[in-house]
Amino acid sequence: MTYERSLVAFTFRWLVPATAEDGEAVVIGKAEALAAAAVRGLGADHRDLKSVATDLDSIKVRRR
Repeated sequence: MTYERSLVAFTFRWLVPATAEDGEAVVIGKAEALAAAAVRGLGADHRDLKSVATDLDSIKVRRR
């Protein structure tokens, strides 16, 4: 991964295992914590995180 010090945007994709009892907010919180830790690990900082969640069980795979 490469980035500039003036990091404006970044994208991380995390697969966060969840149970039926886990709400979307809980899963997003876990993923945001992982992304924030990864950015800190690069020596950068972040603010105003925006997240999108997708339930992988709801994705239909088109076979060719």
